[in-house]
Amino acid sequence: MSDSGTRLLRYRLIERLVEVASPPVDQIELTGDDGWYEELALGYVNWSTLAFDELQRQGALSPGARRSAEVVTQALLSLLEESRLELQSSGNAVAFTEDGVRHDPRWAAL
Repeated sequence: MSDSGTRLLRYRLIERLVEVASPPVDQIELTGDDGWYEELALGYVNWSTLAFDELQRQGALSPGARRSAEVVTQALLSLLEESRLELQSSGNAVAFTEDGVRHDPRWAAL
């Protein structure tokens, strides 16, 4: 893998994965005062959907690594959907609050 675009794509995907897998205190610091915790999930999901095929085609992502990364993508998609339903029913997406990032078992599972 010598293509600089491929390296950058892989780097961005890994960077987003590190963000969603970081301890809550780091995630809270990363999002700053705005607390856009949903962006942590969306950031990884967006990069993963852009990156998987290209990285595998370029030999920069093994099939096993892709399967593992796709598990994270699916977990985040589930979290986003569950939060959307929570927002519709209660007006609050608990997982995407500071308390949710700290204590919600769905974040802890990631």
